[in-house]
Amino acid sequence: MEDFSKYNNEEFIYELFSDSHDNDLNYIFRGQFSQNITDSILALAEKNIEQVAETLKVRKRIYFILLECLQNITRYQPNKVSEIEESAIFVIQKRNNKYFVSSGNLIYNDKVEYVRSRLEIINSLDQDQLNRYYKEVLSNGAMTKEGGGGLGLIEMARKSGQKLMYDFKKIDETYSFFYYQISMESAAPANTPKLSAALSLEKVMGFHNGLVQKNILLIYSSIFLQETMLSVITVVGKQLNGSVLFQKKIYNILVELFQNIIRHGKNPDKHIEGNPGIFFIVDRPDTYGLTCGNYIVNEKINNLEERILLINSFDEKKLENFYSERLFNFDKINKFESGLGLIDMRIKSGSKLCYEIKKVNETYSFFILHVSVIK
Repeated sequence: MEDFSKYNNEEFIYELFSDSHDNDLNYIFRGQFSQNITDSILALAEKNIEQVAETLKVRKRIYFILLECLQNITRYQPNKVSEIEESAIFVIQKRNNKYFVSSGNLIYNDKVEYVRSRLEIINSLDQDQLNRYYKEVLSNGAMTKEGGGGLGLIEMARKSGQKLMYDFKKIDETYSFFYYQISMESAAPANTPKLSAALSLEKVMGFHNGLVQKNILLIYSSIFLQETMLSVITVVGKQLNGSVLFQKKIYNILVELFQNIIRHGKNPDKHIEGNPGIFFIVDRPDTYGLTCGNYIVNEKINNLEERILLINSFDEKKLENFYSERLFNFDKINKFESGLGLIDMRIKSGSKLCYEIKKVNETYSFFILHVSVIK
């Protein structure tokens, strides 16, 4: 069985999940940002926001902020962004009654002072002054190829009603990382009286460094629903390179991973539709590691472990025969106990399934499933 400890482990995954479990919305992207990828991220965000009891006015404003943040990544990033070690990061969070959007991307060092000066001016102005400043920049035609005169930054400050948090981290003599975060109040009531803290900009910067070290490309931690599954899979697929056949294989495995959470996962909070879970991708030299985690009831653990161990014990021919046998006797086997999804993932990935189980309490455990796919 492949050793996943080099890339992630039970404690890291559960801590990552627990940190975001109180969120209504939480996902993180790291990688190369093309127009196709940003379009898919926006479509996913729009679907997720529609699931929240939010006013149309707030939805439009948060959508604009997401769009502008993503455009800033592609607007400022130099060509070197193609190197995965220097890839950008984009974080969306909703904690109770507040949205937090953070991003970080490479910029040339000679652009740092320009961007910093725009931000200092914007943060020094109140709402009325911001409105006048926006009209002034627009009417004076103070537009640049790199930054549009800071119009996008001004608009984000206007629509959010908040100051922009920002920082720069020098990489070398040519490049720096430009990080910023913007928050916005939700019109929807908080789900709980306890307001957990979002990732501060400083934590986002440290988190980005951790993702680079672990080669994690994407993290999606939220409530899993059928309505959003296709959007998540689309975003994931566009992050990974490969042939059409490889993309189809990845797509099928992702469907089974997400259905595993949606159908078989459990939600300790009976008042919320859907099941909480986490999914992320690890980029390794020769493979992609796909990992998901979700709650299961303790009484199902033994049966689940037996199924995985049995599936992993078969060679390729026996595995295909076992799959056919289960498929043709599907009507006689409890659909939740058939293990068809697990078998399918084992066949399509060409590798054994790795798993970890962490006991949470007397009722629930956290089930982590790893699937390794050869590039």
